[in-house]
Amino acid sequence: MASSIDAYRQAIEAHFNTQWADRTPIAWANVDFDPPDDAEWARFSILWGDAFEDSMGGDGVMENVIVGVVMVSIFGPPGGGLGTLNGHANVVRDTFNLKDLGGGIEFGAVSPPAPRTETISSQTGGRADEGRGARVDITAPFEVRETV
Repeated sequence: MASSIDAYRQAIEAHFNTQWADRTPIAWANVDFDPPDDAEWARFSILWGDAFEDSMGGDGVMENVIVGVVMVSIFGPPGGGLGTLNGHANVVRDTFNLKDLGGGIEFGAVSPPAPRTETISSQTGGRADEGRGARVDITAPFEVRETV
């Protein structure tokens, strides 16, 4: 039987939450969030990809591999620049870069921060009149190996 995707999600989120500590507020998927008006904050997402069979055999010896990407977007207030955001991005990179979380969850090389100019709006959780702020995106590819 395949393992629980939700258990993998919880393990990955817990690892990030522990490493991120009290740096900024975090917007989690499907959780109400009111971002700060004049401070940095992070949005955490897991993007699940495809799965494939990696080995064949009887029950308990077959292995599936599920791939995915963690994306952390760090938002800054208008006029804040990228310096602080890049510092936060380094923490994200250190959190996931080539890490083995156990339980079959292994991360690959993590991207450097990709800067974006973000119009703060209802899509990012702010008010439309707040203007343009900075954002960096960091992606961390991973795979989950599960015995079925």
